[in-house]
Amino acid sequence: MLVADIGGTNANFGIVVFKDSHYQLLETYRVPSQTIGDFTPFMASLLEKIAQEKHIAISALAIGIAGPLCGSQHNIQLTNLPFSINKPELIKAIGITDIVIMNDFIAVACGYDLVENTIALNTVAPKERAQKAFIGAGTGLGQAMAVWSKKENIYLPLASEGGHTEWVTYDNFDSELHAFIQQRYAQQAPITWEQVLSGKGVSLIYEFLGLQKHYPETAISQEIAQNRFQPDLISRYAQSDERCMQVFKLYKTYYARFAKQVALQSVACGGLYIAGGIAAKNKELFLDAEFMHEFTQHVQHRKFLEKIPIFLIQDYQVSLYGGAQYYTLHTLDLV
Repeated sequence: MLVADIGGTNANFGIVVFKDSHYQLLETYRVPSQTIGDFTPFMASLLEKIAQEKHIAISALAIGIAGPLCGSQHNIQLTNLPFSINKPELIKAIGITDIVIMNDFIAVACGYDLVENTIALNTVAPKERAQKAFIGAGTGLGQAMAVWSKKENIYLPLASEGGHTEWVTYDNFDSELHAFIQQRYAQQAPITWEQVLSGKGVSLIYEFLGLQKHYPETAISQEIAQNRFQPDLISRYAQSDERCMQVFKLYKTYYARFAKQVALQSVACGGLYIAGGIAAKNKELFLDAEFMHEFTQHVQHRKFLEKIPIFLIQDYQVSLYGGAQYYTLHTLDLV
């Protein structure tokens, strides 16, 4: 099968086979998502390339997308991309009827235990068969859960759009940042966790700090401004530039608060798993004691939060393996 993870920045594809009771990733492809344009002809071209170059005939597609899925949908709009996926149109163009489409973090919830590059952020052991939660920031902010099925003796994934719930402000600084982000997005509705924790949020926090406090102009600040406040640049200088350092100090605090909210909502005694590009590139934020301190701050449930196991998934291929696993669960009518 061909498994796809269509993210807001990059679209990752993997040719997957099931052999010796394991999924094997034979080949991967990555393209900038903004270059896809029209999804159907793009997929037709990619499948033709695979057939010609690898002499492999794809018989099934498992596609993970950043966007809400509710029941059976024929035309699916992605949250942070300009194109949609029209399933009937896609079937007609490529001649493959076996197509499964899922939320991208459902794939993470299915693939977390199929990859090895995962770091434990604390020494708490997961409670057997307890609920698990998955979050991750990149271009957007994903969230999912997994619950134990006693009947099937496996974990089954549950989708969530919790990353789009409203951000919680704590003090005057947060309120002013909230108003600034509202202004930047030209919106009257409260801003969401995604608008703070996504890559765009990193850029906006950097801009906002420049309005709150005078930072001396440096070669670094000039480079960041000239490149339209790209979050990767801000991250690159997070250990050497005062303003970039402050951005990620705030970002770490906000991420911990969101993680705490999710852990409480999902009662994630089986583990809270953090994925996504920002975490993978900035693992030192989550290994910092301040992250765990903020995560456990609660008026009633501090002891409970201290018992939540937290893991950092660093393998970018988790969604490809998880997409294949979700496809298997789908064919068995388990999801």
